[in-house]
Parts: sequence; C-alpha cells; structure tokens
Amino acid sequence: MSNALKSPTQLVALEKKIYEYMKSKATGFECESSDELLSYQKTQKKYASREFFHSDLDELFRSFDNSRVIFVGDFHTFDQYSRNLERLLRQLFQKNEKWALGVEFVHQDFQYFINEYLDHTITEREFLEEIQYHDSWRFPWAQYGNLFTQCRKEKRKILALNSEGNLIERDRMAAKKVAQFLNDNPEDKVIIFFGELHIFPNRLPQFIREQMANDIPMTIIHQNLDEIYWKLIHLGEKRFGQVLKFNDEEFCLQTSPPWIKYESMIYWFENLYDDPDFDLHEVIIESSARAFNGDVHDHFVYICEEIGKILGVKLKNLTDFNLYDFNHLPILEEEISKLQKSTFQNFYMNKIKEGSSFKLPFKNLYYCSSYSINRLSYLAGLHIFHCMDDDDDAIIEHLLTGNQWQKLIFFTTEQTLAYFSSKIINPYRKCDLYMDYKDEEERNDDDCDPVIQAVVRILEAQSTEPLKGLLRNKSLYFLYSLGRKIGFHLGDILYHEFRDNHEVVNELFILMKKIMNKEDYISFLRRHIKIEDLQKYQKRFF
Repeated sequence: MSNALKSPTQLVALEKKIYEYMKSKATGFECESSDELLSYQKTQKKYASREFFHSDLDELFRSFDNSRVIFVGDFHTFDQYSRNLERLLRQLFQKNEKWALGVEFVHQDFQYFINEYLDHTITEREFLEEIQYHDSWRFPWAQYGNLFTQCRKEKRKILALNSEGNLIERDRMAAKKVAQFLNDNPEDKVIIFFGELHIFPNRLPQFIREQMANDIPMTIIHQNLDEIYWKLIHLGEKRFGQVLKFNDEEFCLQTSPPWIKYESMIYWFENLYDDPDFDLHEVIIESSARAFNGDVHDHFVYICEEIGKILGVKLKNLTDFNLYDFNHLPILEEEISKLQKSTFQNFYMNKIKEGSSFKLPFKNLYYCSSYSINRLSYLAGLHIFHCMDDDDDAIIEHLLTGNQWQKLIFFTTEQTLAYFSSKIINPYRKCDLYMDYKDEEERNDDDCDPVIQAVVRILEAQSTEPLKGLLRNKSLYFLYSLGRKIGFHLGDILYHEFRDNHEVVNELFILMKKIMNKEDYISFLRRHIKIEDLQKYQKRFF
C-alpha cells in the first residue's frame, strides 16, 4: 500500500470527470434552446469569466446597507440557493429596515393571494391552489415555502414578479413592477430572488435602472458560477472563499461545487418534472433516485477507486459487497436480525429510521439511504476503511466488544475517513465544529444534549484526566453519535490540511492502522484540533 498521493492533479482530474458527466447528463434532458436563451447563457458565461476578488460577509452586508435593490440568483432545482437566501434574510430581519421580497415563482396576476396568505386570511394549501403553483412553476414548493414563512412571521411584503412572454419581456415586466413599488415606497428596499440568467448587470438590473429616474444603488449576488470554481482551482486556491466579488456592487457566493447543482437538475427531470408536489429529498429517499445511469454498484466501485487513487492506496476485494437502499428494507432487516447481539440489532434499526447510511458489521453489506453523490462518497470512505485491513471482521469484533473508549475510537476513525472522502467529492460540504457545539451547550445550559457536552469536553481536553467517567454506562448509539461528530470535525480539518499538503493523508492511515488507547487518541486530536485554535472552528455561514 502506498501512503502518498501520486499527483495533486488527480484530485482536479476526478472533479473534472464528475462535473463533465453531471453537466452533460443534466443538459441532455433539456429541449433545444431558443436563440434568446442561448444569448442569455452566452451573457452569463461572459460576465462569469471576468476578473474577481476575495471578499467577506462584512463587505457584502455593507453593500446591502447602501443598496435599494438586492438581487440573489436562483437555480430552480437546487435548494441550496434558497437556503442561502434564507440565511441572508435572517440577517436582514435583525436590522430595523423596511424591505420587500420579490419572487419569480409567482405570477403578478396572483399578488392578491400573496397578500391574503401573508395576512393569515388563507392557508398555505389554499394559497398554492389559488396561484396554481404546481401547474405554473413545477419546482418543489419545499424549496421556497420557508421564505414565505419567514416573511409572514416578520410581517414583510412579498412581490410577485413573474409574467407571460419571452425572457426579455418577462424581465421588463418584473422591472416595471419593482420600479413601481420603489416609487410608491421610497423608504423600502427590494430583495429580488430570480433565475441566475436574469440578474447579470445588462438584464433585469439594467431594466430596473431604465425604469427609475435616478441611478439606483444595487447589489447583485450570483451563486456557484462554474467559471469561478474552475478559475479558483486553476489559481491554486486551497481554501475556497465563500464570498467573492467582481466589483463593489456585484458578488458571488461559492457554496457548492458545480456538479452538485447539475445533480439536482438530474433528480428533478427524472423524478419531479411530472410530479412537483413532493419534497426533493423525500423523493430521493423514497425512490432511491440515482445521479448515475446504469448499475449503481459499478458507479459506487468507480467512486471508491477514484478516492483510493487520491489517497494513494491499493485496495483488495473492492467489488465484494452488496449495496442496498430503501427499496430493500425487508432484506436488510433480515440481515440485521442475524446479528448476535440485540444491542447491534437495535443500533442499526435506529440508523435506518433516522435515514443514516452505514456498513453492517461482519458483512460486506452497505445501506445507502439515498443515492446522492454526497451519500455515495461518504459510503465509499467507509468501504475503503474496511477494505484496508485483511482481518477487518476481527478488528470490528475486538473494538465493538471492547471497552467504551475503544468503541469511541473505532467510530471516530471510521467516520473521519468517511467524511474526508465525501469532502474529496464535495469540497464545500460543511459540518458542525467546536464553536457550534460550544454555542449550543451555552444556549441550552443544563438541558443540553449529553452528546454535545461530551464533544465539547473531548475537544477541550489536553489530557485524559478531565475525561474520567465520561463514557461510563453510555449506549452504543451514544458512542457512535459522539464518534461521528468528532470524526466529521477531524475529517474537515484534515481535508483542508490535505489540500495544502497531500502528505497529511499519512495521518489518516496512522489513525486507521493503529488500535489506540485513549491517551493516544487525545494526543492525536490535539495534533490536529489545536486548543489555541478552538475559537476559529465554526461552521461556515454559507
């Protein structure tokens, strides 16, 4: 087994393969594009290819403060875009300002029903029926419903901006509605959530300026532009900036690799195009929707092989496994019932109920709650972990029947590599880190989740002395939850070290190959999760 990455370019090459596959498959579903749409796409590529600079949230919010119109781009099948908008709105709610939210996904003819819903005169179901949502928009309401909930709670106005016509006509009608609102409400701002092709400076923003008598200050926020992602890679950016800017009025949030949005587009075409009533994630779980054509078994092997190459390891028996999903629960439940200990049986049945993906011990059997690329790459890390030792079953038997610390160390190790592997495929994936747990502990005080309290104690510990009795009488599920949270934290830090120095992968192998005692375990954590840096460890805003 080689413990070094052969070439840093292997990681980029894998990303390129996945990106090209996903984009090609997603765009293959589309009908032939009109000349007008091609023109909009050409404009997007042109503007997205401009020089950009690193920025931050402070600069972004200062631009908000100085603007009357704020544009946020939407990619209609990818719910992360609306979640990012929700985060921005939560910040705006804290300011004592008047503003309205303008949305593309409701036709202007239905403004009355928006007002009725915001005034609590009609229910959400009645509102969706009145605006003919599922016939007119066809993208999952779950992606947008929280925006309405937020505005309803905070008593903010919502403007319907959609209309009939071609792209330019629709932009001009939206611009007219926005301009009218701003003129009628001179103290208000408008936040506009519109398709990403419409918000480049020479489209909807320009049409609004033409409607207004003055040069109205604006902020434009693009999201996850392909060209920026690949330019960051080309420039050798090791830590991806979340907030970038083209100029003082135009920003871009990079919160996901581009292939993830194309994966969401594939899901929509394959599962939701004719039935948008269901939440995207529910459909993925219930149908085990796949981002890949053909046999998911082969594609899982492919992901394992590619991650193995990145890690510089040669794996034995890589194809010796069964991969089950939600549609195979009777088989899975039967296999779980064969486990000798009821503790194990209850543990894995609970993991199914909560939607977790896992490997069943003593069997080459994996359960994937949904065939998303994040899930498959996470499972690939588990598979690699268990393929790296010739006597894997004996190690599992030893650790899971050993003392409490051995069980925790096993789960931490397994989850570290699983999360690290998922970060190789999706470098923008994020998890809770020390400050998130510390804040939750302080907020809830005596009612805090015992797992959270244990995470904080272990992450703060400089020796094992303060940890005496910490794991006494704790259940297997408690130890798994604790190991998963610490493992994700450690995997996140190791991944960022890995992008700067590929030799850090050797640390992963040290963790995997050595059966540690608790003193070695705490020492390993302190080497990578440093006490003096704990205040820096917090989940990204986006």
